[in-house]
Amino acid sequence: MRSRWKIFSFLILLAVLVLAGCGSKDSGDSKDSTEPVSVDKDTIVIGLDSDPPQLDPHKSSAGVDRQVYHSVFNKLIEIDENWEFVPQLATYWEESDDGLTYTIELRDEVTFHDGTKFDAEAVKFNFERMLDPDFGSARAAEINSVDKVEVVDEFTVKIILKEPYAPFLSMLTDRAGMILSPTAVQEKGDDFSNHPVGTGPYKFVNRVKDEKIELEVFDDYWGEKPQVPKVVIRTFPDPDIRFTNLTSGDVDIINKIAFKDIERVEEDPNMTVPKWVVLVIKLYS
Repeated sequence: MRSRWKIFSFLILLAVLVLAGCGSKDSGDSKDSTEPVSVDKDTIVIGLDSDPPQLDPHKSSAGVDRQVYHSVFNKLIEIDENWEFVPQLATYWEESDDGLTYTIELRDEVTFHDGTKFDAEAVKFNFERMLDPDFGSARAAEINSVDKVEVVDEFTVKIILKEPYAPFLSMLTDRAGMILSPTAVQEKGDDFSNHPVGTGPYKFVNRVKDEKIELEVFDDYWGEKPQVPKVVIRTFPDPDIRFTNLTSGDVDIINKIAFKDIERVEEDPNMTVPKWVVLVIKLYS
């Protein structure tokens, strides 16, 4: 029973997103739909359970950081709803027969939030930064199979491994695959974590430690632009305060809910819970 409860708690705490007041919702099964919620607001407020300690993916060792990263940074490769690898900053990749070399072709229409160009040199810079022992990146252990990165041309890189490593591509779907602006990293140094620059749909605007992080849409984003111009991420360590702000409408999305509040969320027509979360709740409750 204890292990069952641990599994349930982990799944809920890991990924629950509860939305309220984000726009009109039809009655019925839309309540637990996985479809995007229609938004008619200029600003979305997200409540997190803790303040992200690092806004630099190469330094990050906390899970909550990802709640910001996915808005500010793009990854080389994404995972779709079928758990398949799909392109993001990379458009195509090929593995050599011996499993040692990955040739990756990149998008040619991407710019960083600081106006500099995303290209193969930027990818090489990011990998070398993560692998630099003097930098001490938290990502080094994830990509320590990499021997070197070679620039083939402006938008093609070769990543050469020391030995075959089957999970390598999966590493590029998370923080090790997030690409930072080399110019911003060099200019800001250790302060990059407080002024992150990526290629994502939102760019960083401002941060008040332990209080809020402000983002706004990046006008030159290469992909489909978000509906909401601004995002404010606020910190609510107390689960009751976090949930109260959700129900009052002061917060639109929260990342975690207490077990005692699950039934209230499920029954409230003004809240939306991802369908898979409802299934997990029913399975383990």
